Amino acid sequence: MRVCKMRGGLGLLSMAEVGILQQWCEQFIPVLELGDLSRGILHNFVTLAGMEHGFLLARDLDTGDGGFTIRACAGLRMPSSSLRIDEASLAPLLHWEEPVVLSQLPPGSPERDAIKGLENVLHGWGERWERANIALCFPLVRQETTIAIICVGRLDTSDFIVHPTSVESLGSISKQALSFIENAQTFEKVCLSYRQMIEAFADAIDSRNPYARGHSRAVAYYSGLIARQMILPDRETETIEIAALCHDIGRLSISDEVLYKPPPLTASEMQTIRTYPVRGAEIIDQVGEFGTVAVIVRHHCEYYDGSGTPDGLTGEAIPVGARILAVAHRFCALIQPRSYRRPLSVVHGAIRRLQSESGVLLDPHITSTFMNALGCAEPQTSPGSLGGTTKG
Repeated sequence: MRVCKMRGGLGLLSMAEVGILQQWCEQFIPVLELGDLSRGILHNFVTLAGMEHGFLLARDLDTGDGGFTIRACAGLRMPSSSLRIDEASLAPLLHWEEPVVLSQLPPGSPERDAIKGLENVLHGWGERWERANIALCFPLVRQETTIAIICVGRLDTSDFIVHPTSVESLGSISKQALSFIENAQTFEKVCLSYRQMIEAFADAIDSRNPYARGHSRAVAYYSGLIARQMILPDRETETIEIAALCHDIGRLSISDEVLYKPPPLTASEMQTIRTYPVRGAEIIDQVGEFGTVAVIVRHHCEYYDGSGTPDGLTGEAIPVGARILAVAHRFCALIQPRSYRRPLSVVHGAIRRLQSESGVLLDPHITSTFMNALGCAEPQTSPGSLGGTTKG
């Protein structure tokens, strides 16, 4: 017994199959973001195959070690952390260029053992993953390199028959999916290079102050952590992270004598420093595609109670990205040293301070979300024991 590898081509498609392929192309040609594309492709595969779940494994092209990472799920919860599958465990499947049907694999074959080994890994992830069984695998291969693998199946059972026509149709669609994924991976590489350039620029800004080295990267990290905990779309999360990396760019227009002067500052000096979000937004707004980034940067010093700058916005009138950035920025400011004070400890200092400022300076929901993301329970200490709320 062996898998029918459909040698000599896939044959003629029916008019219905041609229609499906045309709709597929129209749906995904404009999509370049790899995460959105992977989810869309996977949802279509699960639906067209009549299955209950699926996942897409994409090769990590940037690491060079040949491993695969789950980039999308359907009917299953996305793993909370980036879980990788090594190339060696998938090796028998990487030699195929046509769909692999589990029910057609003989017992003890390398391909069946590889699929069952993959299932064993998945079953250790809990929840519905422990019930997930794989019926079909679609290796997406270009120039003898497997770029991705789409796996679909049912829950609780592997005893089902896959109709050959469905396999053939999905095999045709998988070849088109490969082109879309390759385009998205190329776009992702360009975005990565762009991100690295912005990070280098942020490092240059931070290097002006010995107490601020790594500050912008830290704020971006915690901003992304909050956004993902809130399950914001990938693109919105990335925009917030970019804004966090750029949030201090307006400080370039302020002299070092004023910017790094220890307290107390004169009223005029304080007013000058308070202009940096607006100046930063004006600089960023000159980049055509960074309009949303500029808005977040402009408003990240607004306070939830309306006492912030530059526009005195209150509550949800403050853009959500700016409210997220405000929490991340405040946390980093508290745990990082300053020329005039030592850093606060995370639990007994910074977290308690955030709790005291929640609902006053900071969005209470976002503050709570951040604490949950850090794994810190909200301290049972009254805000009054901290000496009240401090702005700045």
